[in-house]
Amino acid sequence: MVHTPNDTTCETHHSSITAQGAEIIARVEKWVRSHHEAQNWYRAYPIPAFGDRTAESLVKAGEEEAVRNYVIAVASGAFA
Repeated sequence: MVHTPNDTTCETHHSSITAQGAEIIARVEKWVRSHHEAQNWYRAYPIPAFGDRTAESLVKAGEEEAVRNYVIAVASGAFA
């Protein structure tokens, strides 16, 4: 992953993740085993609370705040 100061994206495996996506991945990384698993969750895990849409698709649709709130709730045990 390549980060530059004041950059709004992270380049990962030939695709671009927005700053909002990178923030969500960083939060998810705290409760999965690795950064790679957090990226996989962001890109591929269907979230039942959002009609099985992925975090990535939600962020691309401008719903990053809802995903952030969901991740915070999961981390606090709300969806355990």
